[in-house]
Amino acid sequence: MGDGGEKLAWTITMPPAQAASGVVRVVMSGALGPAAHARLRETLRIALLTALSPEPAALGVTLTAVTSCDGVLAAELQELAITCARENVALRIDVTPALLPWLGSRELAPCLHLADAPVASASDVAVVPTWIDRATLVIALTGELDLETTARTRDAIAVILAARPRRLVLDLTGVSFLASTGVNEIVRLAHAAADDAVVLHVAAGRHNRRTFELLGLTGTLLRVFDTRADALVAFGG
Repeated sequence: MGDGGEKLAWTITMPPAQAASGVVRVVMSGALGPAAHARLRETLRIALLTALSPEPAALGVTLTAVTSCDGVLAAELQELAITCARENVALRIDVTPALLPWLGSRELAPCLHLADAPVASASDVAVVPTWIDRATLVIALTGELDLETTARTRDAIAVILAARPRRLVLDLTGVSFLASTGVNEIVRLAHAAADDAVVLHVAAGRHNRRTFELLGLTGTLLRVFDTRADALVAFGG
């Protein structure tokens, strides 16, 4: 179904009538833009009424297949969270990292569950995103960044960066081995960040910082710090 080129698909799954408790689940996919607002509100209203009848149950909202959204989704979910808390209905919202800039509010935080964190794991590397605020993203890599894992790491980071943060910390303090292919990928990321007006800081750890220093990359293309905390503080206010 769609209006003006936008598509919104949803289903509401109710628990068995004989169950003492269960989960009412709403699964949404597609673009949740202006043309979908009315249907979004109606879907959440019906789901809440279903969860309250005949007695409070649990309500789950799955947004992992949502391709885009706006502030209305956050506002509707915040209102839903307040009502669920008042009516003693457990609420769980499954999201992807790309939606966190819109949904990462204090009111929704207890209800949010990342459906794909870590976003990617290769044989020896994992990629885990953490939003500090609506504009600041930390991407932590752990393991070995070598020829085999760099390509898969690149794909995972590309998915995360679709959320378009304004400030980015690449946390390499958990990387135990940094090959030349990994360094080249970080240089490529730095150029891409500059093109997109994203401020990039690298938390390398002392063991990896030496590599960047020997290659002459610190202070020019890359701003490199020993810790994640130092990299975040350097953004200033």
